[in-house]
Amino acid sequence: MKILQSTPTLSAKVRSPQPGLWQRYVFLLVAIVFVVLVVSATYSAGWWDHSVWLNSAGRDHFIVIAGVFYLLYLLLTRLDWSVPALLALPLALYTGGAGLGAVAAVAWFWCCAMLIGACLISIIYKHHNPLTASPWSMRNAAIGFAVCGAMIATLAHYPVCHPLVFLVLFSAMAIVAARQLQRKGTSFFPAEFKLTRAYSWHESQLTALLLLGVTMVIIVTLLPDVGHDALSFHLNVPARMLDSGLWRFDVSEYVWAVMPFGADWLYVPPYFLAGEQAARLMNSSFLLGLSYAAYRLLTGVLETNKVIALALPAILLTLPLAMLEVGSAYIEAPLAFFFMLALTEIAGESSVSNELHGRWIVLSMLAGYICAIKLPGVLLVPLLGLLAIWRTYEGKFERYGWLSSLAAVSVFLLFSAPTYVVAWYKTGNPVFPFFNSLFKSPFFDIQTSFTNPLFVKPIGLSTIWDISIHSRSFGEFSADGALGIAFLIFIPLSLIAALWRRQWFALFITLAALIYIALCFHNQAYLRYAFPALPWLLCTGVWALSGLPIARSAITLAVLLFSLINLARFPVVYWPFQQLRQELLWNHAARHEFFVRSKPQAIAGDILSQLTEYKNEKVLILDATSDIDPTYNHFPSGTIAASWHSWPYYASSRNDEYLAASIARSGATIIVYATGRGYRFEQEAKILSEDIFRVRDIHVARVKPTEVNKEFRHELIHNSDFADGVQAWMSNGALFNNGRYSASVSSPIMQSVDVHLIDVVSLTIRVSCTAGQLFRSQVNWNDGSGKMISTDIQVHPCQPDGSVTRTLVKPVGAYTALVYGGSHDERPVVIEQLSLRSMTSP
Repeated sequence: MKILQSTPTLSAKVRSPQPGLWQRYVFLLVAIVFVVLVVSATYSAGWWDHSVWLNSAGRDHFIVIAGVFYLLYLLLTRLDWSVPALLALPLALYTGGAGLGAVAAVAWFWCCAMLIGACLISIIYKHHNPLTASPWSMRNAAIGFAVCGAMIATLAHYPVCHPLVFLVLFSAMAIVAARQLQRKGTSFFPAEFKLTRAYSWHESQLTALLLLGVTMVIIVTLLPDVGHDALSFHLNVPARMLDSGLWRFDVSEYVWAVMPFGADWLYVPPYFLAGEQAARLMNSSFLLGLSYAAYRLLTGVLETNKVIALALPAILLTLPLAMLEVGSAYIEAPLAFFFMLALTEIAGESSVSNELHGRWIVLSMLAGYICAIKLPGVLLVPLLGLLAIWRTYEGKFERYGWLSSLAAVSVFLLFSAPTYVVAWYKTGNPVFPFFNSLFKSPFFDIQTSFTNPLFVKPIGLSTIWDISIHSRSFGEFSADGALGIAFLIFIPLSLIAALWRRQWFALFITLAALIYIALCFHNQAYLRYAFPALPWLLCTGVWALSGLPIARSAITLAVLLFSLINLARFPVVYWPFQQLRQELLWNHAARHEFFVRSKPQAIAGDILSQLTEYKNEKVLILDATSDIDPTYNHFPSGTIAASWHSWPYYASSRNDEYLAASIARSGATIIVYATGRGYRFEQEAKILSEDIFRVRDIHVARVKPTEVNKEFRHELIHNSDFADGVQAWMSNGALFNNGRYSASVSSPIMQSVDVHLIDVVSLTIRVSCTAGQLFRSQVNWNDGSGKMISTDIQVHPCQPDGSVTRTLVKPVGAYTALVYGGSHDERPVVIEQLSLRSMTSP
């Protein structure tokens, strides 16, 4: 029995008409035209006019690393090293840099999942022996992970989550599964395992590029995780479970606490056994697994050109966006893995008898767990159903009836529904915090949409063009080129080839992927969310190019072009490449120093967590909405932040005029804040606290209760809201109408106030003005003789709420403050309030 024999492949007993030789050359001409047009478009968009590298040192290090590994793999393939032997090199690189623990933990979990999945499939397909021939397949792993993830989700409710519990539980299940498989005559060893093999020139080039992609994934995984979502969310789930033995599903602690955690549950066992690096490697392994599954799918299609199937993993693993997915513990890579395995399940031809319901049950398990990983996964379910029905119509999938439909729906609900039921039970909103304007849960805003307004864009026929050529508008990218150019060529060619060859299933796969992307972008045009559908498009794209008259040479040259462009755009998406140095690959101290530079607040959290005297303190991370990521997983349990993640605190404090009121409301005894980054409450934070320690510009400080409890509401300005008309104000020609002043840069309103007993003041100005206008808030500090000591001027853009509050520290010797309000140019703004309040009672 051959290893991975159970992976389904797309083979057809009745072939559709194939194009003739002259038609193949016409198709080649069309492909060349597309390549020329797309490359010209990248030139016009400025891809080649500027460097994406901020410093030449990072670029040079990257070129050396990528070049050396590519040439090494190319040489070794010419020396007839097999792919398993070559994979030992990136594995050795990772083990040398991160140790054996993470590799062992991830390998153990994959083996357990494969054996559990193989046993379950052998039960489902108990009369269909070929599908249970070998346990070591991607489909078995997907089924096993779905079962393990569902079990972890259940155990997370109870204080039993301990490393030993998961180690014993899943190991025991795997051992029982192996014994059951052995009784059925299953072989656990590959029939053929060679360390050497001969390569053609095309195969050698594609294999070298593929292995370079694997190496890049390993390098990115080795670097410290500096992603916002990972440090505040995805890695925080296993970290908090390890601390307390359970997950609390408490939306008052984290607003996302009841979101679908299907991928995060799969990070838990490796994290428990070997820490954060194991969870990172687990995430990256899903990208490698889906690449292999896609390759196996294509080898079944390209029966005479199996070498061409290597193009898919070569392009996918060098895609800049893929580096983002594995550079941080996001969840799109696991989601894409289950997407691909669902496709392979549909694409495989069925020989199951009508009485069995295996194919629909397996597909339902995969689809159900897709929904348990992320809410957008729900969008794929009807598309999978339509694809499966079409395959049934073609006679290549199990026919469905009432019994099979009932079984499929039951299994789907078993794997998908629990996470949404828990969310509904805890909050009253099954998809909390999304669509809360519809469900009106009291635990989140019922007015504001849970989306980022920066990525709300109209969807049209040019969207694929835009996300490829102008990708900077669809994510936090430093420049364009996050997708390279492959999809601009693959998508139209796959549509043309499917229509030309009358391969309707290939056409439907392409359309399903595009529909999924459009549905995701309808709510949030964020490129990372489209990643799970991209391997589908690569599948049909590579299949389309296989119809060229010189397919191997054409595809090899195309992949070389695509991969070269992808590698050149790597730092566009994954910014740590800007600081790449060879020593980061093997030197732990160098990686730690890189992490300190990138996320000093995380290091501060690690130090604070190790100080036992502060173990039970309440920690508040300030300014987490803009400058300091709330790296919860590095801080003690119970830490909150001035961020949407900690919604109850954030919602009540985001409009506070004084930091003291926010701290008092939170009950925090320790605050974490940055200096020198423009934080508006920086001066007040210094007054209200006393430093415990610092990490670069990050202060960890103990709150001074006596300062926090002071009264901060003494108004220094008379008639600050103009309730008494123009009384006490110097108008300088500003017009007063309907209780408000209309003031410009040449006609500002002013008032002088006594501040000789005050050290810190809070200045508030509220205006009405049109978008695009600017207005000023200004204070001139004068001494006792009226001579100006200094001035504090700040220009503000007009915002919908029109209110600005900032804290000012009085300079030494200042006796009075002359407060100004007006526009930044001759276009007047309407001032509704101008207030100056003391930060201590005189």
